[in-house]
Amino acid sequence: PTFSTLLVAVLSAHDAPKVALVFIGTVFQMVLVVSKTTRLLDPALLEAAQTLGAKPRQLITNVVLPGILPNLYNDLRILLGWAWTWLVIAELVGVKSGLTGFLDTQGTFRNFDRVFPIIILIGITGFVTDQILAWFHGVFFPWEGKNGPVSRAVASAVTWPVRTIIAGARRITAPSDLT
Repeated sequence: PTFSTLLVAVLSAHDAPKVALVFIGTVFQMVLVVSKTTRLLDPALLEAAQTLGAKPRQLITNVVLPGILPNLYNDLRILLGWAWTWLVIAELVGVKSGLTGFLDTQGTFRNFDRVFPIIILIGITGFVTDQILAWFHGVFFPWEGKNGPVSRAVASAVTWPVRTIIAGARRITAPSDLT
């Protein structure tokens, strides 16, 4: 948070400090995660491709990228969570617009009935974004499994209340109940 105040003072443009803080907060983790994921690639695959005469460019496009993309995609999903965290921090410091400006104003006047729904909205938005990306993982990498067991279980648990409400509404509005 102290660093974000410095960014607001130096950049002082409307959204530039936010973008800079999210970038700085995630780029270093991204470099570490991408290097770790790349190191997990089986060296035997590289040796086999080199034995078959693959050039360096072919190694990258035909062996390395296809080998790391599914894991890299999951890593980027995790980094999106980091980016959400840094975005909330960036909006809380020095900028009085957007959702966090509203939260700050309402919190000052102790209007917590307006604060908690916004906090829940931010959490739900992050969760839904992650679940959409999990679904796309199944589309982009079908050999890896559809969404993964955790995503399916979590999505089922979260959507259960909504499905229950919809099922109850269908029973109430059934034609036999209206006559």
